Amino acid sequence: FTYRVVARPTVAVSGVRASCVTRDFVVRVRARSGLGVRRLVIRRGRHVLVSTTTASRRLVVRAARLPRGRYTLVVTATDRAGNATTTRAIFARCARVRPVFTG
Repeated sequence: FTYRVVARPTVAVSGVRASCVTRDFVVRVRARSGLGVRRLVIRRGRHVLVSTTTASRRLVVRAARLPRGRYTLVVTATDRAGNATTTRAIFARCARVRPVFTG
């Protein structure tokens, strides 16, 4: 028997702002695996936003339509051997600050 040790997939998420957001923004996700990526799933909480067989994906987060609060994007990549890696990115939706004009 020959055993081949394969590392789990790696997942990179970019474009998620650390500060509060009031506008829509673009998130870029890339997964890599020596065996190839079988499935890439992006969720916001329990809601599946994207489920694809490609290793990279751009996603527009419609933050302007969300109520105020904290949200978690959960990205899970599964390779062809069934190994999975999950990464989380947190963003907050804040109220838009409106200018106040004084006399």
